[in-house]
Parts: sequence; C-alpha cells; structure tokens
Amino acid sequence: MVDMGYKDGVNIYKTVKERQYMRADPGVETICVNGYDQDTPYKYSWSKMTDFPDEKPTATNGPGDGTVPKRSLEVCHNWSSTAKVKEIAGSSGGHFSIISDKDVIQLISDYVSD
Repeated sequence: MVDMGYKDGVNIYKTVKERQYMRADPGVETICVNGYDQDTPYKYSWSKMTDFPDEKPTATNGPGDGTVPKRSLEVCHNWSSTAKVKEIAGSSGGHFSIISDKDVIQLISDYVSD
C-alpha cells in the first residue's frame, strides 16, 4: 500500500488488527460519549479484488464522528459497565472536537464530583 502512495492503509490495518479485543466490556464503570452525524468512511472497496492491495480503495461514507463509524462508536452503549451514554450532534461531536464540548466537560465534571 505504501508504494502506491496509500500509507494510511497500512496504519489503519495495523490499528484494526490489534484492537479487535476492544469490543468486550472492560468491566469498569464507563461513560460512553460520542459524536454521530458526520460523514465517516465505514467501508473501503476496490474495483477489482485482483488489484488489492495495489490500488487505492474507494471509501463509502456513513454516519459517525468523522473518524470512527457509528457502529463502532456504539459498542460501549451495550456494555453492562456503562453508566452513562451521551451522543453529541454537529461539529461539536467530531472525533477531535468532542473533548472540548461544554456539555461533555460538564457531564464528566458532574460524574467525577458525585
């Protein structure tokens, strides 16, 4: 993938391959906060599988936080250890901007001080 100028593909593959275990409930109390209404790549396809991995894939977008697809973001919604779920719409719910959202900061502050 690197030789065709798609170096991100190698990193994406390594990250996903090594993190399959993250679907399991961690067994500790969890606050699950995520965005959900931004175009996010969730599927990659190649025009011919014989071209894989030497062709840059076409990304299909769906809902998510701009980086992580909604389906993956919602994994923690069903954990028995999840104490709260908060979804943020709009630009405040972006993968990198959500941490500075005033509602998220308040949620965490309230939770920690209880």
